[in-house]
Amino acid sequence: MGCPPTATTLILSRPDLQSGKLDKESTSPLLFIFMEEWKVVSRKRNAGRRLAAPYLNSPSNRNSRAAETAVAADDAGAVEDFTKAILDDLGIVDNEEEEEKLVGRMRRAIVKVEESSFYQKFVKQMHELQVMEKLVRAGNGGQGPSTIQGKSDDGKSGFGEEGKVESREVEGESVRKYEEVEMILYGVGSIYTAEIARCQLALALLIKQKFSSIGQLLVYDPIMTAIECRVMRTLGCVPLETNDNGRRAINGPTLFYMPHNEVELYDSVLQTSLNPFRLNQIAIIGNSFRMYSERWTSYPLPDGEIPTCLLKLQEFVEEIPIADDFSPSAFNDTSWHLFFALEDRLLL
Repeated sequence: MGCPPTATTLILSRPDLQSGKLDKESTSPLLFIFMEEWKVVSRKRNAGRRLAAPYLNSPSNRNSRAAETAVAADDAGAVEDFTKAILDDLGIVDNEEEEEKLVGRMRRAIVKVEESSFYQKFVKQMHELQVMEKLVRAGNGGQGPSTIQGKSDDGKSGFGEEGKVESREVEGESVRKYEEVEMILYGVGSIYTAEIARCQLALALLIKQKFSSIGQLLVYDPIMTAIECRVMRTLGCVPLETNDNGRRAINGPTLFYMPHNEVELYDSVLQTSLNPFRLNQIAIIGNSFRMYSERWTSYPLPDGEIPTCLLKLQEFVEEIPIADDFSPSAFNDTSWHLFFALEDRLLL
């Protein structure tokens, strides 16, 4: 069946929802089912804050029959029926014709991003920071290729190559030698309904196309539908079917691309990178950690939770803002977060 959305997903893909203008009278209750295990973020400029529309958190909505039905739906049939109702409400049609149209929209988004001044600046910055080279070097214990060439522009080095890991013998022990960087995209949203989501995925695909050191491109969002998963596979992505809540084991150099994710998800990724210590083997493209720290006293989480790991690492992370002159504003308040100079002993 592919990877249908979780039954208790809060879908924030329609333009009226993205703008924060929620119309209780005209919007189906099916669009307001709150998903506890993954907080879908607002894509406004204050993306660091949790969306707090009164209707979303009202007792009447939380206790609605649709919500209770979704949470209680344990059998596959009930989940599938609920999923179909959500897709029908959003106008998502799953057939070959629609799949071809979505592939076309994605390819146009790729061209749009690639031809933008934003992308040219982004690639230049990525080269200057030597992100790929440093990730590979960190994954190999400080050793690795001094330079990593970008892919050619002949179109033959496109999407979908598998990552490669070699082994070598050192003093009788097998040591893994990493030549590629795994890329993980969390929280891209609905590429079927949102141009912003298509542009964000387009950037990930272009990074993979440009840099030969990128291996697999793994993608997860709880609202990914079966048709979106198939399109992602066509483009060379590997859709993940299990929600790991940002705790996917890091087994080598990894580039996390997390456009406008919730602070809890960034915190989970950082925690997972600390035990065992792999923090210097990751880089994160996402919301500004500095901005989170500055806003924390003004906008604490309602339940009192604190992103302890993110705040603790703030003084060690190298944060470089990514210039945003792209429209629609899919990359606002986004930064590189690098940890190459960080050592385990600094955190003891």
